[in-house]
Amino acid sequence: MIVTGNLATLNNEDATKQDLKTLLRMFNTEYPFDTREGVPYYNLSIRNNKELIKANIVDRVMQDTRVKAVKRIDVVFSNRQMNISLDVILKNGV
Repeated sequence: MIVTGNLATLNNEDATKQDLKTLLRMFNTEYPFDTREGVPYYNLSIRNNKELIKANIVDRVMQDTRVKAVKRIDVVFSNRQMNISLDVILKNGV
């Protein structure tokens, strides 16, 4: 982490990790400048198809140009919450 004055910025893998979290936290239609952005969590939850949910999450993660591949993805439902865990391979080899 680089700290400059009151502003903390991330670089390298930490920045990518934060960006991927942001990508996955955005619901479909939530972004006011392009309502096609985001994951359609509401529609996916109605279908209750874990493989379809995983496919949508992988598609969203692959929109980050630094990501080469998704190595592993787990989606767990607990107490009406969906928890996503994944391992990615970045184009820089990390």
